[in-house]
Amino acid sequence: MRNEALEEIKEIRITSLHQYVKDLKDAEDAKVNTLYYRGQADCSLEPKPSIFRENWIHSEHRFIREMVRSNPDDFRTCNTTIDTLVKMQYYGAPTRLLDLTESPLIALYFACQPGFDRDGKPVNGNVIIFETKKNSEVYSDNDVVAIISNLSRIKDFKQGEVRGKKFKKHESIIETYSK
Repeated sequence: MRNEALEEIKEIRITSLHQYVKDLKDAEDAKVNTLYYRGQADCSLEPKPSIFRENWIHSEHRFIREMVRSNPDDFRTCNTTIDTLVKMQYYGAPTRLLDLTESPLIALYFACQPGFDRDGKPVNGNVIIFETKKNSEVYSDNDVVAIISNLSRIKDFKQGEVRGKKFKKHESIIETYSK
């Protein structure tokens, strides 16, 4: 599901703020759906959550427990797993969340931050535009959000263990986020 969306990415090289604003206006005028933006300091990176970048997904449940144990006052107001993941993301911990914004200028700010490859050489940033169907947004009290966020608490989570266990309706979502 997610890989199909990545194949639709169209690259446009931006050389000035004026061009960026103009191209954004053109994208806004042509849009039929809702647009979200992600700015990255390294354009060679695939836009994926930090927990998957270094294959830390199998330790995710430990990250959560350790963050809450080490900082109980900071997490006291977190009533749901998604609240906990959002707080962890804020502190820079690896999570299954991907930062997006509705503001193309905020995304540009992050794209313009100094970025370096593994060898320490400077790299170019990028802004990625995600298009979703209007009114398809889900919020923290949504059942899909609850399912996906709570996968992070399962020790040694394996996608096959979830298949066929009352999650059939959300199978494609679980499959996407458990790879």
